Amino acid sequence: MCYVYRRAPAPEDQFVQTRETTMPKVNPCQDCGAKCCGHIALEIDKPASEQDFDNIRWYLCHEGVQVFVEDKKWFLQVATRCRHLDENNLCRIYRRRPKICREYSHENCEGTSLDFDYTLHLKSNADLEAYLAERKQRAARRKARKAGSSAPARSGGAT
Repeated sequence: MCYVYRRAPAPEDQFVQTRETTMPKVNPCQDCGAKCCGHIALEIDKPASEQDFDNIRWYLCHEGVQVFVEDKKWFLQVATRCRHLDENNLCRIYRRRPKICREYSHENCEGTSLDFDYTLHLKSNADLEAYLAERKQRAARRKARKAGSSAPARSGGAT
């Protein structure tokens, strides 16, 4: 869960116990700038063809668009600020916020953790081209190993 407080919490205890986690009573989103509310990420199909990669190339031609892979799933990320944030980055619809916002955890958010599990993060066409070149080299090495292991065995002696 990600908590976006509307007012400062009472300084009674240092921590508050919730069902899922123990979190500091101090607003963990206070100095973050609401990074989790600054983009959307949509799962996309894993690219399987040249056309799929060309589509990703097109996505990356646009400002504020990135593609990343996390847990073997591909995502399209679009930078777009939530329209319900106020000038202090607090949620104006906090009590009625969508389920995805209620379930988001402050423990792995962009503002409090820089430890992302991205296996691939494409921010530009240059990143995509580098990935495709590396992918092509890996495929060539696999093909060479496979060709080497399937070569007929040589006989050991003269007859």
